[in-house]
Amino acid sequence: MVTLKFGIAFIFAIILLVLRQDIWLVIAVLSLIVALLFKIPIDVVLQAFREGILGRSTVRLILAVWLIISFGEVLYRSGYLTRFVSSVEGIFRDQRLAFIMPSAIIGLLPMPSGAMLSAPLAEEIGKKLNVSREELTFFNYWFRHIWEYSWPLYPGLILASAITGVPVWKIGLRQVPMVLVAVLIGIFLLMRRIPSVREVGEISVWKILDFVVVLWPIYVIVTLVMILRLDLIYGLSAVFLLVVLIYRASLRDVLASLKKGFSWKIFLILVSVMVFKSELEVSGVMEHLPGEMVRWGFSPVVPLVLIPFLVGFLTGVNSAYIGVGFPVLMGILGENLDMIFIAYVSGFMGVLLSPAHLCLAVTKTYFRADTAKLYRMLFPSVLALYSLFWLYMWIFRL
Repeated sequence: MVTLKFGIAFIFAIILLVLRQDIWLVIAVLSLIVALLFKIPIDVVLQAFREGILGRSTVRLILAVWLIISFGEVLYRSGYLTRFVSSVEGIFRDQRLAFIMPSAIIGLLPMPSGAMLSAPLAEEIGKKLNVSREELTFFNYWFRHIWEYSWPLYPGLILASAITGVPVWKIGLRQVPMVLVAVLIGIFLLMRRIPSVREVGEISVWKILDFVVVLWPIYVIVTLVMILRLDLIYGLSAVFLLVVLIYRASLRDVLASLKKGFSWKIFLILVSVMVFKSELEVSGVMEHLPGEMVRWGFSPVVPLVLIPFLVGFLTGVNSAYIGVGFPVLMGILGENLDMIFIAYVSGFMGVLLSPAHLCLAVTKTYFRADTAKLYRMLFPSVLALYSLFWLYMWIFRL
């Protein structure tokens, strides 16, 4: 009974996640349990292991994530972010927009702990608006994460693409509506909770021009990857090189960025996910899951919602709910963009609400926000976001 066996394996994974074990170890144990429960022959397991480590899709996945993290680091070391911050200041007369803009734009840049980078900027502008600690935390956190549904530089999208075989740009374009909904909810709450404060003084054409020009890496990435549909690795390599040349980053900074971009922990997560995916594909155990779930009376949507949400909430990490959930759900997901959309968004709702989400934890600590008051803002906002997602799906697709 395929459904029951996967249920047992998933329970073991949940226990390990609750015990705060490393994600790569959880996925490795999950692979072992699945192999034992389904009595997958050892030669099939070894074949999956070889393909999962040495396969072309694995190599490309590791290279893409390494480039993205290195790119964020070279932006910081080259002085780009310093110029970016100075260009943002004074552009928006309504200081409420100036308040959220650093979080939103830095969210487009693949910076580890990006919310902490924008937090001091938000705090400085927030003093003029007299916002509470909880509002500082919420808006910095919310607008930092509005792009994760569709921006091609987020490792979660790249990992989902590697598992499903659907190009990053296709998944990203399909999920753009969630970006728009997240922005609208954030702006609505901003305008409702915080009174308008306008800066005295004129905004010069040169300041606006400088602000437009400084965003050039984003324009190039969108053009190459989303419009021209150039391979992400080639597009990102081109932008990386342009940043190095234009901002005259030293060889030492470039090498340091590339070195910091590689993490053994991330490497182990990516490899373990691809080995698990390969094991399920080679053994063929996933082929019977959709039909069996129908015979059991389950709607395929139920596991698409529950599995990613639970893993996302328990870990607070995108790569966890995608790495653990997507391979198991491949019999339902296939290359169906709607099914991928449901699983991705459901998992991300868990991540947004998770106390284990590092971004939320460090931002809350930085602003010294009260947890209960913060969640009184966060929970209704995430609920509204998820409700509008289902309304959208009902109207336009399902």
